[in-house]
Amino acid sequence: MTLEALSPGNVSEVGSMDYWQYFSNFAILRLKGVSYEERAKIADYARENLAELPYNIIAGVFDFSNKSIPKSTQCAFVVFDAYKRFGYDIDSDGGRIVTVRDLLASDKLEVIQIYGLDPEDYIERIY
Repeated sequence: MTLEALSPGNVSEVGSMDYWQYFSNFAILRLKGVSYEERAKIADYARENLAELPYNIIAGVFDFSNKSIPKSTQCAFVVFDAYKRFGYDIDSDGGRIVTVRDLLASDKLEVIQIYGLDPEDYIERIY
């Protein structure tokens, strides 16, 4: 399962990993040191609460209190929000906007697969 917020004008949606085989780059990350059961709870929450949200590039900047389901999301924020609800802050720099780069640099996530991205940028995380 993937949960994606791909671009302006679209809503977040549950998808399949198969979709990403047609893209020039992607990374598959997994929360470190957490049981399958805990990861499944996070995925269930995301599927039930974070799909069908309108895309908003500044999602979470002004309205994120972690108390209610966000009204909008963007590609990195939808992932961040799901984990944050369970106490895992995967934003590597703690800034106001969560980016894909922030997720890739997070010491709480491990790289499972990386394709089309320069591994030198993430060498410490891979090895």
